[in-house]
Amino acid sequence: MGQQVFRSCLELAAQIRAEVIVHHSAQIALRAADQDTDELPDADGLCTSWQMETTALQVMALEADARGIAIAVENRDPHLWEFAALKRHGQRAEEIATYHQGGNQQ
Repeated sequence: MGQQVFRSCLELAAQIRAEVIVHHSAQIALRAADQDTDELPDADGLCTSWQMETTALQVMALEADARGIAIAVENRDPHLWEFAALKRHGQRAEEIATYHQGGNQQ
């Protein structure tokens, strides 16, 4: 996540007196596998990328709170291309939960 871009969004939101901004997660773990530029990410790679985004959001949440702004993290349903990437890499559709955090209730 580009923290400077996020800060700019917070500044704009504060200027227009917005109370909420929506963050679309950068966690699209199957993109490289879909584009055949990499294999499916392993558990360590997934954990690392999710932790990096979580840590960055924790920092941004403090800055947002100081401005009176809430950050809403949008969840999303898996796309058909994600299921297709799994299939091309020999995985079953049921494995989507491993790679897609959008429906994760944790």
